[in-house]
Amino acid sequence: MLSLKNIGVFLGGQRVLDGLNLEVPERDFVVIIGANGTGKSTLFNVISGVFPPAHGRISIGGIANNFRQVTRVFQDPRVGTVGNFTIFENMALALTRNKKRHLIPYDNRKRREFFRERLATLGMNLENRMDDLASSLSGGQRQALSLVMSVLGDYKVLLLDEITAALDPKSSEMVMALANKIVSAEGKTCLMATHNMHHALNFGGSLLILRNGKFDQSFTGDEKQKLSPADLIETFI
Repeated sequence: MLSLKNIGVFLGGQRVLDGLNLEVPERDFVVIIGANGTGKSTLFNVISGVFPPAHGRISIGGIANNFRQVTRVFQDPRVGTVGNFTIFENMALALTRNKKRHLIPYDNRKRREFFRERLATLGMNLENRMDDLASSLSGGQRQALSLVMSVLGDYKVLLLDEITAALDPKSSEMVMALANKIVSAEGKTCLMATHNMHHALNFGGSLLILRNGKFDQSFTGDEKQKLSPADLIETFI
């Protein structure tokens, strides 16, 4: 599904990614950890087409540079939503992203019912608050809304970029449980970058450690089950 071959990236004259290779089968949920500055966000920027690599090839579903098939949730809930838009308006914007614009009016009633069904899966009563501004939501609620919005379109690859880093512990656990539920229900190919060792071990399948611009260690899902957070920290260091 997602293929990266010999990816190289230079930023500010420094090599950030160095001959990085990755093959992620369809519907796999891969977790990536790495120290600050090792290139996790740079990798996600390359996969989503924010900027091209200096060299290498990216393909999704066998199609090179197929960036329209990528959706992403960022660590700051304010990035994924527009604060002065209502919940409904945010979801409408997400639904039409990457689609051709036309003058045919949409059916507001049908669209509201569709959004209501999606929001109800969160268990936060947001389906009854669709006319509230996104800025009125808590950080956890806003990140949960970002997760729902990220899978409204027909995307193949979902990137979860430190999605709990800006949340308190309770909201962090809630958002991760929702993310896991959404990834499973939607059948997306997913890559998650995190600093949380518990999340790295308890969610997703294989685990990759990014260091010196490439993946230098990996663990299968079964191997992860034998590790404790302390084991992973020791390996990570």
